[in-house]
Amino acid sequence: MYVNASTDNDGVIMTRGVDANGIQFTYPVNIQIQQVSHNSSLTKTIKNNSRQITLNAGYNFNLFDTPLEINGLKSNSLRYIVGTDIGIRINLNDKIELLESYSISFESSNFKSALYKNINTYTHYNELEMVARWPKNFVFETNLSLQYNNQNSIDNDKLIEIWNISCTYLFMKNDRAQLKFSANDLLQNNIRRYISIAENYRTKTQYNNIGRYGMVTLSYNIQNYKPKIGGKERFLGF
Repeated sequence: MYVNASTDNDGVIMTRGVDANGIQFTYPVNIQIQQVSHNSSLTKTIKNNSRQITLNAGYNFNLFDTPLEINGLKSNSLRYIVGTDIGIRINLNDKIELLESYSISFESSNFKSALYKNINTYTHYNELEMVARWPKNFVFETNLSLQYNNQNSIDNDKLIEIWNISCTYLFMKNDRAQLKFSANDLLQNNIRRYISIAENYRTKTQYNNIGRYGMVTLSYNIQNYKPKIGGKERFLGF
């Protein structure tokens, strides 16, 4: 658990405006800024012979008291970000691994002056993963991530789905050599998108992916131990 509160008497905001000639200007202004942050997480692992279940949950909260000034019109504003996440990982004797995780993030800016409109946005994120290490010397993996934004433009969908699959063949002593066949972005979404709030506007950041493609890789582990292959958190995973 972590808690932090701070006041900056010499903080900086960027005031914006448009002059009589229609030219937009921006310049810094020193002002008092206050901030409060709090986050907490909990993880519980349950083991029973060859089975293991790991549960996790957490949340975060950030509050910013930052004035806003546009064209000389000032307003106090409260911007807060609230997020929570939960997840479960099931391991069945290292033969089958299942992962389910879900998180939601909510952002909002509220202004004391009626001159500015309150704005908010939220994002859901869900991820499913399965790893099967059977039959011997084979590892099958699939990963599906779903992201939903409540804000979208005319040419953008609110839901983004990314699905990857792979199959790895292990050979040589201690499975040192790994031949992996993978297919990425099977649903051909091609993009990842993130929406956030800054002052009195929303910011959308979009990344273009390569798109649907297949790949074959051959890897050799120079260390003399048998690695655990599979899962996005593993080396040589997705």
